[in-house]
Amino acid sequence: MLPERTFVKRCLIGAAFLFVSTAAFADHLGVYSNASGTSVCLPVGFTSSVAVIHKQSSGAAGSTFALQLPDGSSFFQFNTSFTTTGSIPGVVSVNYGACLESPIVVGTVVAILAPGYFHIVAAPGYDSPMVVDCASQLHAATGGTGYAASGDCGVPLATESATWSAVKALYR
Repeated sequence: MLPERTFVKRCLIGAAFLFVSTAAFADHLGVYSNASGTSVCLPVGFTSSVAVIHKQSSGAAGSTFALQLPDGSSFFQFNTSFTTTGSIPGVVSVNYGACLESPIVVGTVVAILAPGYFHIVAAPGYDSPMVVDCASQLHAATGGTGYAASGDCGVPLATESATWSAVKALYR
């Protein structure tokens, strides 16, 4: 029989592993440049190819989320082969019609994108993007971010020139 302290430690370690692995396999609704889901670099200007893809799901039957386009963008419609409900522009609630495994191309966005970040966010009334699993249970998902830019799509980072000596001096 294990001593009580060893038992408690093992239980805590097991619980920590469970939480970490649950978060690592959480459903994710991402925004990508196309249906292949390999790039978050989005085109500036008129597009009908920006895809919302449901990833990291062991099975899902639907999702609800909102589209937050870069400032200055114009949203026209969300195209999908699935059944949608609601009529608020930029808010999407999709019924996949069956239990599907990821990746699931939920649909594509028709919009004129200005340069900037494009986010998948919570629909009104929710704290995060939501998914419906195959047991018809609603639960939170993570929302992805894409970046619309002309050219190479290098996401802007706040940087400044510095010598190596100046960088080392920061840590003395």
